[in-house]
Amino acid sequence: MTTAFQPCCADRVVVITGAGLFGTPCYLTYGLTKSAVAYFVQAAAAELAPLAIRVNGIAPRADTRMMGDATRALHAAVGDAGLNAVFRAVGTAPPSAAARQLPESVAPLAVWLISDRSRDVTGRIFGSVAGRLSILEGWREITARQLAPDHSVAEVETVLRPLLSVSAA
Repeated sequence: MTTAFQPCCADRVVVITGAGLFGTPCYLTYGLTKSAVAYFVQAAAAELAPLAIRVNGIAPRADTRMMGDATRALHAAVGDAGLNAVFRAVGTAPPSAAARQLPESVAPLAVWLISDRSRDVTGRIFGSVAGRLSILEGWREITARQLAPDHSVAEVETVLRPLLSVSAA
């Protein structure tokens, strides 16, 4: 990919969605494609860094007409419980008039990411929900234990149970 770019100190901001970063029910194919975009952000940032090209992502929650239509269609298909499961998975509440996020509220983050103020930031994905900014990280090895190459199922159980209880805490 880098052969297509010339060194130029450029910035790229890619729009993602929380549906691609978390296991979100009812969004299997949509989330799958967005998780590929999240991977692109991280891989492109690493590959293009020697050319001084920064790549970051924004996973906004903007309550647009398109998202309202999609939310109503999802609600009709899965009901209250299904809709609430979706919003729990991405860590936000369903849209409401009181806490509505307009697309314009994401613009300051995008401008900051392409400004010199963030020149040391690349390969990151930021959430933006009704004025709440967050840094999102996906699949990372959080803990590990080494087993012998010829380990048994019982050894897997013995090693993984304590690791699972620590990671769930």
